[in-house]
Amino acid sequence: MTTTPKEQKFHSLLYSALYRYVENNDTKFSEVSIEKDVEGRRADIHLDSNLTGSLVIEVKRDDISPYDKDVIKQARDYTRDIDADFFATCNSNDFYLFNYNGEIELSDVPYNYANLRPINLSDDDLDGFIPQLLSGIDHLYQHGTLPDQEKKEQVVGLLRTFHSTIWPAYKELAEQKYESNEKFINLFNDWVRENDFTGLDTDAQLETAAKQYAYLLTNKILFYEVVREQTPEPIEPSDGNKLQSLVGVSSLDFLDEHIRRRFEEIIEKIDYKPIFSNSDLFEQFPHNKKTLKNIQSLAENIEEREISGIDEDLLGDVFEELIPASERKKLGQYYTPPTIAEAVSKWVLDAQVENTYPDILDPASGSGTFPVEVYTEIKREYPDATHQDILDCITAIDINKFPLHLTALNLASQNIEEEIDTLHAYHSSFFDIDPDSTMLESVRLDDRDTGEIGYFDGVVGNPPYIRNRDIPDKDAFRAHLSRFGAENQSTYLDGSKKLSKKSDAYVYFATHATQFLRDGGRLGFVIPPKWMSVRYGIDFQQFLFDHYRIHAVVVFAERAFEDAFVDTCLLLIERCEDEEARRDTVTRFIRVQDEMEPVDLYDTVTYGMTLDEEPMDVRTRPNYRSVGVRQSYLEDTGPKKIGYYLNAPLQLINLIERDDFVPVSEFVDVSYGQKTGANRWFLLDQDEAHNRGIEDRFLSPVVKSIKGMDSEVFDKNDATQYIIDVHDYVEEVKQETTAFEDTDLEDDVKDALKRDGYTGLLQYIQEGEADDHHSGSTCASRPVWFDLGEQTAPELFHPRFFKWRLFTVVNRAEALTTDAVQNVAVKPEFDSKVVTGVMNSSLYAAAVECWGRVEGNGVLQLMTYETKSIPVPDIRTFTEDGCDAIREATDALLEGEPDAEHQLNKAVLDAVGVDISAEELAEMREVMTNQRLAGEFESEVMLRDLDAATDWSAEYFTETPASSGGASTLDDF
Repeated sequence: MTTTPKEQKFHSLLYSALYRYVENNDTKFSEVSIEKDVEGRRADIHLDSNLTGSLVIEVKRDDISPYDKDVIKQARDYTRDIDADFFATCNSNDFYLFNYNGEIELSDVPYNYANLRPINLSDDDLDGFIPQLLSGIDHLYQHGTLPDQEKKEQVVGLLRTFHSTIWPAYKELAEQKYESNEKFINLFNDWVRENDFTGLDTDAQLETAAKQYAYLLTNKILFYEVVREQTPEPIEPSDGNKLQSLVGVSSLDFLDEHIRRRFEEIIEKIDYKPIFSNSDLFEQFPHNKKTLKNIQSLAENIEEREISGIDEDLLGDVFEELIPASERKKLGQYYTPPTIAEAVSKWVLDAQVENTYPDILDPASGSGTFPVEVYTEIKREYPDATHQDILDCITAIDINKFPLHLTALNLASQNIEEEIDTLHAYHSSFFDIDPDSTMLESVRLDDRDTGEIGYFDGVVGNPPYIRNRDIPDKDAFRAHLSRFGAENQSTYLDGSKKLSKKSDAYVYFATHATQFLRDGGRLGFVIPPKWMSVRYGIDFQQFLFDHYRIHAVVVFAERAFEDAFVDTCLLLIERCEDEEARRDTVTRFIRVQDEMEPVDLYDTVTYGMTLDEEPMDVRTRPNYRSVGVRQSYLEDTGPKKIGYYLNAPLQLINLIERDDFVPVSEFVDVSYGQKTGANRWFLLDQDEAHNRGIEDRFLSPVVKSIKGMDSEVFDKNDATQYIIDVHDYVEEVKQETTAFEDTDLEDDVKDALKRDGYTGLLQYIQEGEADDHHSGSTCASRPVWFDLGEQTAPELFHPRFFKWRLFTVVNRAEALTTDAVQNVAVKPEFDSKVVTGVMNSSLYAAAVECWGRVEGNGVLQLMTYETKSIPVPDIRTFTEDGCDAIREATDALLEGEPDAEHQLNKAVLDAVGVDISAEELAEMREVMTNQRLAGEFESEVMLRDLDAATDWSAEYFTETPASSGGASTLDDF
């Protein structure tokens, strides 16, 4: 893990790292020291050598730029005074090595730049930086030039340094103004609400604002200079003169006004308003002499470097490099690997186009990754299109102005040499816009007569992941649903197919985007895969079945991308009003295991899988697996959980899809455990209960969770906790008091406890009330708050939460449960021992992995409705011999006999009648569990090996002949 020491420690850490390396390695350097010259001035670090050049390093605080001209002059003077050869300047963020020969101006001194932010400064050689620095000094001494470095990296270095040294000053200034300026306070509070930063404390809000403003200023200065370098041809301001320099002001007091006028000047001729106009808050951001001096220095440095000639992709790339990944989410950006954006954009642009050029919408554009890739693809497909033609194809919307600013900047930067009229970048919530909304600043090319946003050939994007509970205005997010369905009906808002109000925001982004798409228009989104495993996803699937051809769902193994891109999927769908065409679509569920080039990912999604009579087929390749399922099959057998098409071994998919697999609820009743509303009061161990004098008649053994259990059986001697169970006593009191009117049952019970000498329990009840346990909503809703009602000990325990072990427990202790455990009762007409055996097999455990949802730390959770729907083999089809084998294996398992698990797996597989070994079944279960909890690489290898050994066929649709087995009861255990 990268660690960044406090600023005051950096000097000593750098010195120590240099000293250790020179002392312990064979280098050309003889000594590392801290020197003082004869006038008492200090050269922070002196690296001496008899064989190559010597170096002076001037170390500064993080709020002082190492590229400040005064700092460079200071280092130059130290170097001259102690007769060293070269000098460098740095702070804990940035390092500059200069090549100064005494004959040029300091502003023109060549340098190499190093970004120290990712470096572990506690590492012995600073993650390789020390040997790299020493090599650079030797190269400079031997050749008279610095090692080659891309000019773009040097420019990015200047920008990083500027931002790092200026934002702390802006934060401090904003903090002062926030304490004393009413206008600034209100503007700041509005900005916090608009950008959804209310969850941060004030200090974090001020820091975020300061960083955003510093980024905006950095971007604007750089972009202005690139445009200025292109004038007077082909871009000229309205007066026909070359755009003026941002520098050259006689006094810093006028710099802010000078820069403001220059930005207004560029807007007059060119519609760069999304880039150069600030939010109201940032228009009021305070400056002081330090910040103005830094701004002037940056503008001077940028002007000196002829930015536009460095790299044609500089502006398109620089901001992703400038802003650390850790900052992007805070600043309203959502990361999408360019590889993904390119492949998705290419696929979306395959849609049939009504106009000369395609129209594409990104409803949550972030920094513009998708719009830029769309631009690139359109330019490739339409080489004669002008810069403005392509910009007119792209509409970007974002609720956060900072990422929208980056979108506009990145789009405008794609061709800075061509004049443009309009950028279609709108600062708005997507849910405040519909196709007939009018945007006042600019209008779409194909709707200029009406001024409406209009309809699109494609929608792309990576919507922000906002959990349901965090959606700021749920009604606003759901309002568009009223527009779908028959006239005067709101089928998906509150009708027969209404979307769950528990849906996360990305669902609403997809449904709202639907009305912007023309028939045949395509949508490519990066979204979480939760919709394939949670209840609200059932409603979302039905919406997709009703409106789209679902072409592909793609997930990626962790190692497929260097940057974090886990727990996401690609949804690639096409709007289609033709029901037959929708149902005939082959939906590809693709799992990508290693990094893929965009063209390879595109071809994988689009090429080659067709189905004849069968509803399903599979393609396995070294780098990916594709399971193709006809959409009609998905619709007719669902909506349902479908994530297993992506992450389950093929053999397991084979089993789950068999016609003779049915929901476990065919054989058992599943219910929630007891929700007490006050576990801290209701649950206590036996010693505490007896010490309090609470009688055994009021105590029942309880299972709070299955965590820590090491057996499939729970006996009476395993019980360590008890639950207060007064229901029978309450019923007795109730019978006694039926003849009396206007009595309070709870008071009657307390009086009876006192009368009958149950003072220990009565005192415990009074303590619970003193601790306010009785006033919670659950307890307060009961006639007697400490009466949990009639409780029945379940036959079997089924956990709601799993870690490594997945098993069902026989309740020989007749214990009760809390709501962390589900209660299972085998239906009377079925054999309890056979059902229990099936529910303790690896086959059931593997199905549980497919049906649950992964929560924090890899824990698997199943709600009761999910447990009810877990697919299991239909035991009604088992032969009597098959049932006998399962009974025998279940007995062995419950008695803890060695190898019982293997015996049970074999018995279940034999009863099902499939050619899979018990070892293969156990490995299938292990693969599924490892995907949650173990190493990504290990689980991917296991999954690939299992799939490679599988011959895919459609035999899973063949139903096994039915045969009934005998019934047994709990007493048989």
